[in-house]
Amino acid sequence: MKKMGLRAVSVVVAVAMTLSLFSMSVFGESIVSGKCGDNAYWELDLDTDTLTISGTGDMWDERVFFENYAYLSYARNIVVRDGVTRIGAKAFKYCNLENISISNSVTSIGAEAFMRCDSLESINIPNGVTSIGDKTFSGCYKLTNINIPNSVISIGDAAFSGCNKLTNIDIPNSVTSIGARAFMWCDSLESINIPHGVTIIGDAAFMSCGKLTNIDIP
Repeated sequence: MKKMGLRAVSVVVAVAMTLSLFSMSVFGESIVSGKCGDNAYWELDLDTDTLTISGTGDMWDERVFFENYAYLSYARNIVVRDGVTRIGAKAFKYCNLENISISNSVTSIGAEAFMRCDSLESINIPNGVTSIGDKTFSGCYKLTNINIPNSVISIGDAAFSGCNKLTNIDIPNSVTSIGARAFMWCDSLESINIPHGVTIIGDAAFMSCGKLTNIDIP
């Protein structure tokens, strides 16, 4: 009974949050904002569905910076401005993102940062990023195009697992480590080149890639 009561309260709270966002948009308060790092800030424009991250330094992890997660359901576009150095773990997990612009000041993308962003089709990872965290893009099943720059050194565990529409991916020469299950369940992946600098390929890195017919390992 207690669990059912808590669930009911959660539903009521979620509905109330959504209605409050709707009323803000209707009555002219179309921008909401807050803090997402020690010196980083977020701003959501409800008219354009654009979430902007600005300021300096790292974002916090775990999305604790959003006073309520209903805000994230409105974000279709994300802009990470110059000065931000790290995208926090789980920052945009389960979002309905369609477009992402990340500034070159970002050097690290946290674990699960874009996990299960079901509407995301392409992303350019900026020069300067040295690590892609565990499960960063896991389950982004519409993702067809991704650009990994020559600054990336490590690709984390399950970083692209379940990206069903990826047909090929270029791993730059800078990469030295590919994590376990990194490309597992990439059902459309047909070919991949492993650069000479790679010294570690984790367990099941390419498991269940049913269409993979060509892999070049130095």
